Amino acid sequence: MKFVWRGKYKGPEDLSIGNLPEGATKYKEPKDMVMLNLYATFFLLPIMILIGIGIAIKFPDGLGEYNFLNGWGLIIGFFDYITS
Repeated sequence: MKFVWRGKYKGPEDLSIGNLPEGATKYKEPKDMVMLNLYATFFLLPIMILIGIGIAIKFPDGLGEYNFLNGWGLIIGFFDYITS
């Protein structure tokens, strides 16, 4: 692989803007970070549910020392992920 030095990156204006060829399909991208987080959350929820099902199958009697406060930590962590 050969690298070509193109100068120092100073900001988004340094990136060249490419034009799409005719007949090309443009990607549907989120307009802002809120929509990006919303899409990521909808992708994350089924994965979290599958992980929870796997844990429930692996430990049918519970997680031992798991208590109410640990559950709140998981909930707070999830909402922190959504809002960041």
